[in-house]
Amino acid sequence: MSTDPVRRANLATITCDPRPLLPDGFRRNSKRIGTLLGAARTGLSVYELPPGQAVGPYHYEDPQEEWLLVVSGTPTLRHPGGEDQLEPWDLVFFPAGPAGAHLVRNNSESTARVAMVLLDHGGRCRRLPGQRHDPTLHS
Repeated sequence: MSTDPVRRANLATITCDPRPLLPDGFRRNSKRIGTLLGAARTGLSVYELPPGQAVGPYHYEDPQEEWLLVVSGTPTLRHPGGEDQLEPWDLVFFPAGPAGAHLVRNNSESTARVAMVLLDHGGRCRRLPGQRHDPTLHS
């Protein structure tokens, strides 16, 4: 990563940290990049999803908007309208509130890598009914 005032990172080469304490179904590696690059009002995290694992439970952000960029692999996106298999370089926008609810899971046989950008960092992540709250899932 660059140390200049305008900083950059390569999403394909960032080393993600293991998260061994996460429950089965959410065991993934991740790295918060936004703060490392100096961001104060936005967040960017990179997630490596082994087969069968998800970023976190089905949820939405409130009052922030969020973006998803598929870096590699073919993760499945659950959203209010159903499910879609995504491909590398697919970009997805999630509006704030229930209309932007989502879950990103890797149903494929190989690891997927995604980046998620949270705008106006600092709001609340809301689980949908039936989902337990686990603060470790968004680290």
